[in-house]
Amino acid sequence: MAESLLRSRGEDLTVHDYELIQRLRLAGLLHDVGHYPFSHATQEAVRNFCAQGTPFFIHEDLGGEILKHDPDIRRVLNDDGIDPKDIGAIFSRSDPDFKLANLISSDLDADRLDYLPRTSHFSGLPYGSVDLDYIISQLCEDNKRRPCLTFKALRAADAFLIARLMDYQQIAYHKSVAAYEWLLKEVIQALLALEAADGGDNQLDLSQEGVVKRIQDRKWARFTDDNIYARIDRELQSDRKFGDPVVELMARAMLARTGPKTVAAFHRLARPFEPGPGAFDVYVEVRKGLTECAHQIAADFGFDKRLIKVWTERKALTKVGSRVSPPAQGKDDEDQANQMIRLTKPGGESVVITSVQHAMCWILADYNVEMIRVFVLLPPELHGRRAEIEQRFRDKVPAAGIPT
Repeated sequence: MAESLLRSRGEDLTVHDYELIQRLRLAGLLHDVGHYPFSHATQEAVRNFCAQGTPFFIHEDLGGEILKHDPDIRRVLNDDGIDPKDIGAIFSRSDPDFKLANLISSDLDADRLDYLPRTSHFSGLPYGSVDLDYIISQLCEDNKRRPCLTFKALRAADAFLIARLMDYQQIAYHKSVAAYEWLLKEVIQALLALEAADGGDNQLDLSQEGVVKRIQDRKWARFTDDNIYARIDRELQSDRKFGDPVVELMARAMLARTGPKTVAAFHRLARPFEPGPGAFDVYVEVRKGLTECAHQIAADFGFDKRLIKVWTERKALTKVGSRVSPPAQGKDDEDQANQMIRLTKPGGESVVITSVQHAMCWILADYNVEMIRVFVLLPPELHGRRAEIEQRFRDKVPAAGIPT
């Protein structure tokens, strides 16, 4: 991508250009190095556990800490004459004047162009099809040196954004994925609490201080999904068994792949809610009704309300989420607007794709995907009563419909 973009300037690439391409490659390789085992599920568990004030890292910041403190990564980069801070600055977007950071983090970045076809291939679903070669061939810059596509690539860009929207709905937010992530978050959060209470070496100390120490000691790179799986299994084999029958049930269901069932669902494309006199946010009201019904069902059927989950997601098509009318209002708004897909004639004025009236995104950018699902992990003695619970939701919240 970087090479195609630089060649669009119509000049031979210089040594400086190739050095820049190498830095961008390294930023692409390392931009997600800060992800925890099990990625966002663990990050959310850490966030919830540390809610009382213990400092923790989100994965973007953790990536910067790894570049700052990991002795092996620093040695490899320094041996090649590369300052780790320069790589971190690219994927953290800390330099607003470095427009090529969009190739690492934007609506049209290398990560998305990579994972969509890869996820499609390994899931067996067709929704990640991307005209990759053509998109790369049509990269150029506008008169502000921002990465753009030529107007000829409008359909390819449209298809790419729609494929991403489909990917979210069919894969990332698939009901089974969402249900098991719920269990995983709850179990990991319980493990964090147990480790903190136990003291000792506290192998799951994921505070900022604990993480930095493990990075410096070369232990962080070996902290993987398998470590957490092993810790869950070890806890289940112990006499304590989490000290909580609800968490024990969650952990056993997760490892045995006998996960939660969907008993109610709400799913639609809708314009963002606009407050005003008489305004009614359907999404919020359905969520409220499902939550109240879930708590009542738990009480009536006699199981812990932690075993029923109202899962929600509102997802926009682009990073900004709706049409943008330049100029943006502030620095953060401007950076978000600059991360949208822009179209231009090379070196000319550019426009965001959502402002082009013959683009599909012109319409879709004014809509959110709204999803609500209710998951329940029933104790064994209640397995036969799932249909009753589904019917209760249909009776109380008709808008939620039948789960699919």
